[in-house]
Amino acid sequence: MSSISGGTVWHWRAWRRKTDWQATSQAIAHFHQSEGPTGGELLLLGCSAGWMLPSSWLKRFSRLIAVDPDPLAAWLFRIRHQGLQGLEWKKLNALEDLDTLLKLHPNAAILFDNMLGQQALISVDEGRCSENELAALESMLSELQVRLRGRTWGSLHDRLSGPIIMAPDQYTKYITSPFVRRSDKQRSNDELMSDLAAIDGLKAQGEWLDHLTSGVFIDERARAYVLWPFARDYWHWLELAWIKPD
Repeated sequence: MSSISGGTVWHWRAWRRKTDWQATSQAIAHFHQSEGPTGGELLLLGCSAGWMLPSSWLKRFSRLIAVDPDPLAAWLFRIRHQGLQGLEWKKLNALEDLDTLLKLHPNAAILFDNMLGQQALISVDEGRCSENELAALESMLSELQVRLRGRTWGSLHDRLSGPIIMAPDQYTKYITSPFVRRSDKQRSNDELMSDLAAIDGLKAQGEWLDHLTSGVFIDERARAYVLWPFARDYWHWLELAWIKPD
């Protein structure tokens, strides 16, 4: 299996770059541990092999339902995250089957694990890239908060990604200590690009991709923006938040 957002190429890349991504993964883990749910049941959607998820946090849950269509993901997930309680695997498209999953697991917290920002890439790769089709996708992503009202849910997703120029010594600095901004309110794409311009030694170039996820979280909630050094010359702005019923 090969896909623009998964498959053997993705797993090989994630395995090869796990050391470079370790500090970014730790920043994500700290947010989950401080802001996320602390036990019970968790629906883990689009998680692939969980390359950037902390096993220590997953072990807090008494039941984990992992959902991903990738046939390699279940096997690799179990190798990477050993000792988990009540792990079940469903080979489904989490967005297409979301309503069914929510009905089957009415008490579960939900985490979209680095999948919502991939939908724009998948849509373009499959030729569904007209203005109307992308607008419909963005609207669907923005409406998730309505479908999930009353539930505890979170998402880690791409907001923007694009090419950068950075000296090798500066790159080493940021893979060991990634730029993380915590905020109590949403930052616009323009603000995130302004943050890039203020980072010492980094120069964004070319056109950065909007992953159509700026409407996923609109409430003023605690969130984190993590600048992920995906590759030496291509970086991602990630957004991470948890929504809990008032």
